[in-house]
Amino acid sequence: MRNLLTLLPAVPVLLLCASCAMFSPEPIVLTEKDSGSVIEVKTGDTIAIRLEANPTTGYLWMRSVPNDMVVREVDNQYVPLKGRTAKPVAGAPAAKLFTYVVTGPGEAGIKMEYRRPWESGKAPLKTFDIMLRATGESMFEQENGRDGTRRVGSKGQVEYR
Repeated sequence: MRNLLTLLPAVPVLLLCASCAMFSPEPIVLTEKDSGSVIEVKTGDTIAIRLEANPTTGYLWMRSVPNDMVVREVDNQYVPLKGRTAKPVAGAPAAKLFTYVVTGPGEAGIKMEYRRPWESGKAPLKTFDIMLRATGESMFEQENGRDGTRRVGSKGQVEYR
């Protein structure tokens, strides 16, 4: 009984940790095999797109800018292929990991082409595209039809969308 009483203060901490784990969603990981899919997501979801790449060949994943009221890119980096060393080695194949966050309801397409930027008019070596259908509340505060996002106008002025 005495041992049980000494563990009693730890119970709220354990419950807090368990609840945090329940509400920190794992990213939705997509690969080349998911190309052409329609993905159902909700506001706050994280999407990780992992595509094989080798930057030393000159090929890059060129991407379109999706509807940023629905999804925004928050990171992109080269990572080792699964089963390889922790550090990418020069000349070795790797993977490009693009991370997006769902910011609001609606539909957004993400389209990528694996190509050399200087080879205009040539078909891409590979393509990847998905359609996201998002539900939930927008992460942006709507004010007078604008989302509060700033951009630079044609004359260098700051405008709000």
